[in-house]
Amino acid sequence: MLILKKEFAEYSAVPIPKISKKMVVSMTKLDRAVSLLANGDKSAFSAIYDLMARLVYSVAYTVVENHQDAEDVMQDTFMDINKYIGRYEGKGAKSWILSMAHHRAIDVVRRRKPNLSIDDTDEFTTLAYNDDYSKLEVSEMLKSLTPEERQIIMYRVYGKMSHKEIAEITGLSEATAQKKYRRALEKLRKEWR
Repeated sequence: MLILKKEFAEYSAVPIPKISKKMVVSMTKLDRAVSLLANGDKSAFSAIYDLMARLVYSVAYTVVENHQDAEDVMQDTFMDINKYIGRYEGKGAKSWILSMAHHRAIDVVRRRKPNLSIDDTDEFTTLAYNDDYSKLEVSEMLKSLTPEERQIIMYRVYGKMSHKEIAEITGLSEATAQKKYRRALEKLRKEWR
């Protein structure tokens, strides 16, 4: 990991083709890494993984509600990044990646058999051996929301995403995403006072 960061630091000084200097100044490490990958630098893929793996997993788990499926979605998402890097438009790398993860996760849920229940054994095992009860409380609070509300809260709070980014990922309008976020927060306030 340390070697990768040193290697990646060397690339940050290299000008990126097809992008103005004004854009390079405002680019995040993720945007820079995705641009490098798009320009053929395969070593940038490791930096993308390091920067996004946790968030991709969180987005996936929020949708599929199963650890194994979330891991599969995460793996498929990173394979998609490599496969579709040619379609990257040079901006919004975080939204682009999380949108792929979100769509992959929805595909997993759609493929499930209707009579198949979600297996909570992994989650129970994790919680049973974890003394951090605040995580359990947060988990219970989030379960009181609809799946869509839970996703929007997770994107906003844990993903630190703007309403615009949430709208791009979920396919909602920005105003609707903002309204649903506020309603979900209000619902949590009412139920957990």
